[in-house]
Amino acid sequence: MPSQAEIMYIYHINRRNHMATRVLSATVDEALADRLEHLASETSRKKSYFVNQALKEYFMALDDYEIALKRRGGAATPIDRAMKELGL
Repeated sequence: MPSQAEIMYIYHINRRNHMATRVLSATVDEALADRLEHLASETSRKKSYFVNQALKEYFMALDDYEIALKRRGGAATPIDRAMKELGL
């Protein structure tokens, strides 16, 4: 059984938009937590709204990056090789 110190989740249905959600616990830098709390209070939104938005944007960017790598045929070019090929 997981302890309370480990990440716990509770599965429930969000009645407003019928999306399955999980409650997560995460440790973040104090400065980030302060900014998140300030933003949430200034906008009258829940902190979870901004965490969800940030994660969605991160994963969309990651998906775009992976698509770009596939289109160019593989892994990224190391900076030293790119500079050499460009004559820099």
